[in-house]
Order: sequence, then structure tokens, then C-alpha cells
Amino acid sequence: MLPTTGLTRGVPNPRFFKFADRLRRARRDAGLHAAGLCRAAGLSKSAVLRLEIGPGLPTLPTVEKLARALGLAPGWLAFGLGDIAAAPAGDELLCRGLAERERAVRAERGLSALGLAKVAGLTDGAIRSVESGRQPSLATLEAIATALQVSPAWLAYREGPRELPRRGRVMQPEHALAP
Repeated sequence: MLPTTGLTRGVPNPRFFKFADRLRRARRDAGLHAAGLCRAAGLSKSAVLRLEIGPGLPTLPTVEKLARALGLAPGWLAFGLGDIAAAPAGDELLCRGLAERERAVRAERGLSALGLAKVAGLTDGAIRSVESGRQPSLATLEAIATALQVSPAWLAYREGPRELPRRGRVMQPEHALAP
């Protein structure tokens, strides 16, 4: 019997699925304890441990604060997309422009907020919340980005290409079939 995890067999895992592993590995590579990373990111004392071991997902600003403290690109930390190294950041969080980006792409696609909610498998309240400036979790953001067919890293942080990255394995030369 398969455990009930909310994932469907044969469907790719969400891109945020390995967030906890990326965070733990990056923190250890930086030589930081969880409490030290919390201080550096300006988060509560146990936030990093909860994110590394718990089932919960952070909001976009939390990911961005952690990424800045680690010197990483938030799109890479959140979704494993794009360059690992962070571009120089100003004082304003990159995720603050999410509402405008989401509305613009939704309008380009000819979708109402309710239409986007249906395609994304969310409530229209979730879409209205994002459009009013509230910051969603990684799961909600990825559902919206997938429905809009844009990269979640671009939608959340304006990092990398706007197009939704293709999934699939790239065949490496040592695995290539002989002619």
C-alpha cells in the first residue's frame, strides 16, 4: 500500500519538494548552525529547524531572507531553478513585485482571478490574497506559476527566464546509446 502524501504516482514532484534538503545542505556548506542562520536572516530562533524537518513551507519573503543570509539566489533555494549564486540585492525584497507580475501574466492569458484559481486548483480567495500583496507559500506560488505556464522563480523573484522550465532528463554522453 502506498502512503498518502498528496502526490500522485507518475506526476513529477513539485519543484519546491526538495526545499528542506537544499536549505540544510546550504546551511551546512556555509558552516552555520540553525540558530546562526536564523540570526543572520532575522528570523525566529527555531525557524530554520522547523523548515528543515517539518512539513510546513515558508513564505516567499522567508525564503528570500534565508537565501540572502546564505549568499544564494532565492529562486534556486526555493525551487532549485537558475543559478545558485545570488545577484546583488538592494534593500527591497524581490518578491514584493509578485502581485504585479501575477496580474500582468494573468491578463495576458485572458484569465479572470476565478479562472486562474480553477486552473491552479486553488480558491479564488487565494488568488485575491496574492493580488492584494500577501505573500504565499512555495506550494501556492508554484501552483499559480504552473497554471500561468511561467517559471516559479521568475514569478516569485524575477529570476531566470520567464518560461516554465521543461522537465525531463538530459541524456549525458556516458549514458547515450551507441549507434
